Amino acid sequence: MIPVAIAAIENDYEREFMRNLYDKFYRIAEARAYAILHSHEDAEEAVQDSFVKLIDKIPKIIKLSNEKLAAYVVITVKNTAIDSFRKRNNEVNRKFSFDEDEVVENLADTKPLPEELYLKQEELEELSIILNLLPEKYKIILEAKYVLEQSDKEIGEMLGVSEKSVRMYLTRARRQAYELLKGGVVHGTK
Repeated sequence: MIPVAIAAIENDYEREFMRNLYDKFYRIAEARAYAILHSHEDAEEAVQDSFVKLIDKIPKIIKLSNEKLAAYVVITVKNTAIDSFRKRNNEVNRKFSFDEDEVVENLADTKPLPEELYLKQEELEELSIILNLLPEKYKIILEAKYVLEQSDKEIGEMLGVSEKSVRMYLTRARRQAYELLKGGVVHGTK
């Protein structure tokens, strides 16, 4: 689509020159703009804007050879596309920019409370006591699985048993640990 600005040129010769220029270089101009903007809509807009800018340069560009004219058009489109790209990125950055004080006020305090830390520490101590009360094989399997985060296959290779056996041992170890925890062994109720 030829820009309306070209159709509005009063001088017939200049209007025809710009129409021919647009028809001749549109594809290469659009491809160059798209290479920068990665959007067909934005590339089309950059080409339109470029040809509007070229209208002001008619007295200068009308004298250029075809090679120089092609370079002039492509460079104009490239610069317009770069300007458009920068403007678009600045708008995006402004949308996501923030006032540091505003962010600090709106952030939830993510640090655990002292009471939470204390309860977590108690739970870890209880688990440590229970882990030490378990048979050595169960203790090794639970540590490998949950502390070292090893796979069943890795644990099986370490112990010289199959993965299926590892899953069975893990089930038994968890069950025994749960029974000890539930039975109050840690708190001296048993």
